[in-house]
Amino acid sequence: MFSSPLRRAIDRGMKPGGDLAGELRDLDDYSVHSRKDAKAICDALGRLPPEPPSETDLTSPLYALAALFQDVDGREAPAFDILHEEGLPQLIRILDARMDKVTEGEDVDDLLFVLKILAMYGTREGAERVVSSALRPLRPDAYLWHVILSIFSDGHPQRDYVFETLSDPLPQDFIAVGLLDSANGAAIDGDLQDHPFNSPAGFRQLQDWLE
Repeated sequence: MFSSPLRRAIDRGMKPGGDLAGELRDLDDYSVHSRKDAKAICDALGRLPPEPPSETDLTSPLYALAALFQDVDGREAPAFDILHEEGLPQLIRILDARMDKVTEGEDVDDLLFVLKILAMYGTREGAERVVSSALRPLRPDAYLWHVILSIFSDGHPQRDYVFETLSDPLPQDFIAVGLLDSANGAAIDGDLQDHPFNSPAGFRQLQDWLE
């Protein structure tokens, strides 16, 4: 029975002693298209432990699998619906489990990357994790927050929810900068009614930055 390069790489990487991240990295610019490829990704996520690995390589298994969500061959690809319906809940499961135990180590970068993927796919559940992580806050000085929040700038289905919820209280540090840039982008495009910084707290924050 035909097995794709992706499924063979996942099979090898998930074996005891296997290097999943290395196997996936060797695929280079692989496009995820088929339902079977998507199912293999979801199955591998389902087998990841809720705790972060005790030792990390250049790329963690979670990061390597989450990155495949970016490699789907368009929203019309058969893989997209599978990752949307089955893969996102797995990412949320892992995120929720690790969030309570996260430290200022490499696992934080993995969780921020998962938040980026959740933002990209546009679900309410994903947006709720972005908001709760921003208010926590999860490494508020990380540049990746700018990338995460910029996704909500251009016609995102959860944009108004994210902007409204993060307007009071405003997030900290670089998360606030990312929120401002995202909201400004939406305002410049003429598609924003309520700016999250349009409040006394927002004015004070802008004044503090300017001064």
